[in-house]
Amino acid sequence: MASDKVIRENDEIEIDLKAFFLKLKTKWLTCVLGLLIGAVLALAYSIFLVNPQYQSTAMVYLRGNGASSISIQDLQVGTQLTKDYEIIFKSRPVLESTIDELNLDMSTKELSNLISITNTEDTRILSITATADTPELAKDIANSIMDNGVQKVSEIDAQQPYVVETAIENAARVGMSRSRMTILGAVAGLVITLGYIFLRFVLSDNITSADDLENTLNVPVLAVVLDDPQMDFKKMAKNNKKGA
Repeated sequence: MASDKVIRENDEIEIDLKAFFLKLKTKWLTCVLGLLIGAVLALAYSIFLVNPQYQSTAMVYLRGNGASSISIQDLQVGTQLTKDYEIIFKSRPVLESTIDELNLDMSTKELSNLISITNTEDTRILSITATADTPELAKDIANSIMDNGVQKVSEIDAQQPYVVETAIENAARVGMSRSRMTILGAVAGLVITLGYIFLRFVLSDNITSADDLENTLNVPVLAVVLDDPQMDFKKMAKNNKKGA
């Protein structure tokens, strides 16, 4: 059966949005329930299944030739060397030294994935950022990589890098916060619920109005008989009075 909810003409589908929104109005409680379920599931996922991550950053300055003044050419050369030092700080010997020093139960590849080495543009400053499950571990990894990296660089370059800033514990979590994840879960739950209601609406063949009947049988509706329980009650009361 077809109805005015979904009218098919020449392989085109026309949806009666007014009828859909009227249907949606009667399903507001279902929408609210879907929203709440999505929010609760997202919150539970963020609490029980997602491990919190923390970051800590240390910074070093890679010295040049030791001159009191630095030319543009020196700065350009120093910047190129900095790119080399970025690789050195994540080299296998440096990573292995950190694993042994902190007694970490991970491979060099796993540790490398937890470390980010960045260079501020047009500077010789390296930022060593470590990500870990606890603020303390993130701090220890960043400082250990910095110390071992500085030692490795000093073996290559006569000018030992200068420690600008050691890593400290940072209690702020990185990644998506629980509140944001909860909001996204609520939105996802609402969207899924609306999609379910929409599909039920489109695929439904129930006749719910005179227009549905006209479109189904292709005949005009001449009259409509209302089934109103209040009218039946009034008619019954009136007959009882006549009988009395």
